[in-house]
Amino acid sequence: MAIYYGQHVNRSNCSIFNDAILSEVGQMAKHGISKEEILEGYSTKWEDLPAADQEAFMEHFNYGKVQGIKQMSEALFIQAKGKNGTPAALAYLLRFANNFPQIGDGNATIVIKDDTGKNIIPDVNVKIS
Repeated sequence: MAIYYGQHVNRSNCSIFNDAILSEVGQMAKHGISKEEILEGYSTKWEDLPAADQEAFMEHFNYGKVQGIKQMSEALFIQAKGKNGTPAALAYLLRFANNFPQIGDGNATIVIKDDTGKNIIPDVNVKIS
């Protein structure tokens, strides 16, 4: 994992998590495992964690999540430049659609076909607003 501010914070006040476990938390978040799934994997509940452990967990979880989104976005951009890049580009746009400005009102159907003319994904009806 890349170096960031949280790696230099003294976590000796944590009673449940240590640096190795917190690093694992970041890696799991990077791969899309949810907060609840991670806690379940460690056989603990959020409300049972002391405040210092909650703070450390969330810092590493959030950093891992951002790293995963960054890595996936980079992979999608690389794939989108390739021969069959349309599905990757669509996946990216659907994922981050809230970040794009409104373009008008109406309905549209998105159809993505491969080189043979077969639909890659089923027709998707979207409301443009």
